[in-house]
Amino acid sequence: MRPGWSLVYCVSIAVLFLCCAAGKAAPAPPKPDQLFVRVSLLSPPDRPWRVQIVAQKPGGKVQSVFAGITVANTAKEAGLLAAGQAGGWVDLSGAPSPGGATVRLLFETQPALENGSQGVNARIDVATAADDAAILRSVTDHDPGNIIAIRIPADPVKDPDRILTIREDTQRRLDKVKALNLPDGPRPRKIWCMTGFRSNGEFYTDPAIAEMDFDIVRRLGMNGYWQQNGGQPGELRKMAAAHGLDRSTVYWRSVETLPADKELGGATRLDWNALDLYLDKVYRDSIAVTRKQHPFGMPEVVADLMDEPDGLHFDGPEYRQAFGQYAQQQGLSPQSFGKGAWDQVAPLAFRWRSFFEQRAKLDARDESARRLFYWSARFWNYATARTYAMATRKVEQYAPGTGTRVNFGPPWWYDYGTLPRGIDAFEFGRLRGVTLGFNEDWVGHGNPRVPLESDTLLMDWSRAAARPATPLLGCYITRDADRASVKLRTFACLAREAKIFDFYYYGPAYTFFDHWSDNASMVQGVAELTRDIGAADDVLWDGRAPKAETALLYSQPWPVWKTDDTEQCEQMMAYVALLHAGVPVDIVSDTEIADGRFAARGYKCLYSVNESVPAAAAAEIERWVHAGGRLWASGWAAMADEYNTPTDTWDKMLGIKLRQWKPTGDLKRLGQPIRPDDWTRPIFGRDVAIEPADDAAIQSIESPGHEHKAYRRAWGKGLVQVVPWTAGKDYMDGATEKAGSLAKATLFPEDARRKIFTGLAADAGASPPAITSASQVLAWPLWTQNKGVILLANYTGEPVSELHVTFVAPLPITKAHSLRQGELALGRLDQDGLQLTLPMDEVTDIILLE
Repeated sequence: MRPGWSLVYCVSIAVLFLCCAAGKAAPAPPKPDQLFVRVSLLSPPDRPWRVQIVAQKPGGKVQSVFAGITVANTAKEAGLLAAGQAGGWVDLSGAPSPGGATVRLLFETQPALENGSQGVNARIDVATAADDAAILRSVTDHDPGNIIAIRIPADPVKDPDRILTIREDTQRRLDKVKALNLPDGPRPRKIWCMTGFRSNGEFYTDPAIAEMDFDIVRRLGMNGYWQQNGGQPGELRKMAAAHGLDRSTVYWRSVETLPADKELGGATRLDWNALDLYLDKVYRDSIAVTRKQHPFGMPEVVADLMDEPDGLHFDGPEYRQAFGQYAQQQGLSPQSFGKGAWDQVAPLAFRWRSFFEQRAKLDARDESARRLFYWSARFWNYATARTYAMATRKVEQYAPGTGTRVNFGPPWWYDYGTLPRGIDAFEFGRLRGVTLGFNEDWVGHGNPRVPLESDTLLMDWSRAAARPATPLLGCYITRDADRASVKLRTFACLAREAKIFDFYYYGPAYTFFDHWSDNASMVQGVAELTRDIGAADDVLWDGRAPKAETALLYSQPWPVWKTDDTEQCEQMMAYVALLHAGVPVDIVSDTEIADGRFAARGYKCLYSVNESVPAAAAAEIERWVHAGGRLWASGWAAMADEYNTPTDTWDKMLGIKLRQWKPTGDLKRLGQPIRPDDWTRPIFGRDVAIEPADDAAIQSIESPGHEHKAYRRAWGKGLVQVVPWTAGKDYMDGATEKAGSLAKATLFPEDARRKIFTGLAADAGASPPAITSASQVLAWPLWTQNKGVILLANYTGEPVSELHVTFVAPLPITKAHSLRQGELALGRLDQDGLQLTLPMDEVTDIILLE
């Protein structure tokens, strides 16, 4: 679900020391990670018994043992304790982790407990040694069934008061939410606000505990909850409905369990008819099971087909044959790959983690080999997207009205949504692999490389992939947040028309990893945020952002040939710099440009930072500029085609005879093979030397600190601006982090480093629909047919005593109301322009416009 999570939960606790009272011999110091538990069954008092003890750290089971007369791996070996006899000490050393641990006690009596009995009552002693003198805490709890659970903190010696029964822990969290003293509403009704609520089945034998947990998530303003792995137990669903949680996510992920062929090393044969029959059965069965699990009626659901998928693993003769058919549909021939016949063309079979290793073995001097590598990657992505499209059709057939999603993940983490990962988001959109746009942010508290406001880019990325469809967009807002950052991140998504939010995930803490139920700051932020959303719910649901007049090229072949993350940085920072100037940006693919859809939308300018641009798209961009378009180009833009073959397609337009670039910065890791999970790899700079053509009429642009100057040049009726260095890296490196009084802030330079990006858009007439008087206090309007809102998000970390907000309204506006400041006076600047002034003393505000 996020980068590097498996490293977070390594088992590690400090050495535990416990001293005895003066005058008594001190026990031997406990060994590292030493933890013991002793269980005594208090009632029923008249039955022989034993207990299964399952110690589970977040994300995985540590150990499971049976305790009776002895401690053993099986119930039979453990035997039964006599009625009323206390159990012995059980060694659970190593169970606590940085996320703590949960210890579940599953009691068995002879005879077994009857339905309707009083259940069990037990005492649990937790100690650092098998000694009464080493007891940290003793707890007593009851259960109407046969299960009691306790929660162990990461450092039980330091925090013995955090050794809690699940009942105590749930009551503690409920009390904290009540202590916020927030009003009961308004709460979201249309905007989806969900959170994971994982019972893990046996945790909630006692409905009273489940009732408290549902009370908590409802008080947080949620109107939906997860149903992991088929769903919550039936009674819990009934409780959910009673608490107003009327929508959910279901996990129908059978597309990831395709039949594996041993003869192909576990790969799947690409027999589309057989796959259709398989998917028909598994989705029909999965949906039928889910319906049975909802005896009180199905809520409105989103079907999750997979989280962070990779390309599916296909191989075999069918794969080879299908590749030939696919290649012919692209206008290719065997000669395109240096072969005389299709039976001589063998596509590569890929796996994400070995993609760049396979590329390293490629003879880069052989264009035929590069063509085969590229089209093999495209076909792998096509086959994956087509399979998901088949699954989507099955969902629509057997669960009409249910939208499907996959969480692509941010493209800057692990190549999500790109060709090297095998799940090209644009191919998913073209084939309708899913019907919803969905992503996850993992932005934390923001940093220069990934600032908080970049969540807008995730939504624009999701929208671009689905075009021309206009799907509902959604996002995981992950648990690495606090009161301020959870609001800022959510507002950034709302600004780009996100309607479905999954706050990943509340917990409870003892059931799984990556929870935020113990993050008091985020708990408060979410509860306050949902009430703000509720106050503008109708307009936020129906509202649409103003049409973007500026586009940023996403060249699909670029990540296939990348050697570093430089271009990824340039893409993100070009987008962010324009965002800071209030300029909305559409991400556009090379396919949209080549087929004419880009030109038909009437964009005023295009930004291009990719070195590998398909020949057809490059030629179309040149024609578009010549006809009057405006192009911002990095000095290396379109130096190569989709096969990474050098090309001079843009030389005349750019007015150059020769250009070449060299890397700059800390180059210790330059040339090292790309590791797919190395999301913090260094970003190198680029310095581009350009030799102008003899007849090139260029106009230099101020380029402080750079030897090679940026310039502009007319081309036909249009204009190009060429920037021969990594302007995005300059913008990123110029950012500073600050611990502000409102929030942690990442402050970007408001000088020539921003203007190098924004100047062209401004000159082209791409006007901001709303802008404020303070840099990085962003204003985002959304409009319905008769109302509007302006989302205000303050990324500076400090309050602004007097903020001027200027905006253009597409409809008559006579009234403005701030959630924080109340009624506001409206001033008119011109026929369309309006302005209002207010203090910005919080990180977010919503201005309601009528």
